[in-house]
Amino acid sequence: MALPSSGLVLSGNTLYGTAEFGGSAGKGTVFAVNADGTDFTNLHNFSALNNYTNEDGTNPQAGLVLSGRTLYGVGYNVGSEGYGMIFALDTNGSHFVNLYNFVGVPPSPGPYTNSAGTYPYGGLLLSGNNLYGTGNDGGNSGNGTVFKLVIPITLFYQNIGNAIVYSWNDPSFVLQSAPAVTGTYTNIASATSPYTNSITGVQRYLRLLVSQ
Repeated sequence: MALPSSGLVLSGNTLYGTAEFGGSAGKGTVFAVNADGTDFTNLHNFSALNNYTNEDGTNPQAGLVLSGRTLYGVGYNVGSEGYGMIFALDTNGSHFVNLYNFVGVPPSPGPYTNSAGTYPYGGLLLSGNNLYGTGNDGGNSGNGTVFKLVIPITLFYQNIGNAIVYSWNDPSFVLQSAPAVTGTYTNIASATSPYTNSITGVQRYLRLLVSQ
């Protein structure tokens, strides 16, 4: 990693941040490190370019925001449209998701306008299930935007030994189970994210539902 120009977010004893350059492709990283400097971990390497685009953005110049076990950030450049993107990933580096790709502006001579803006240079703010940020260019006047993205609710899972660990990115949702897909679903007592379910038990079907 190189040039960690943005701020850090602290959770427990772990600091999370971004580096604008470095990593396996030279396009920046997301990293974690203990507050005492130990256990440095490179959580994500932003990928190389293919015809000036990629699937996960490049050169993150802003910091991260944290909700539960999910980190959110922006890639200033590239993405699938070439104009930046918003991403999410788990604090252990898994489940990287491209949440939104900023779209381009009309070619020269302009006007350089679009609906959502381009090149998200600043950081994000998190309020409830909404992410807020700024686009450096584009918008109705061509001079940038303030945007909001509603975070999609996602159920992640990971096999660990004889168990599956489930996690989700909105604490207002509850995990329910039923003996069949079309059966009666009931809340799983004390099921908060992350939730561990043994694979040696009775087969169940799970779903997330907003808490009533």
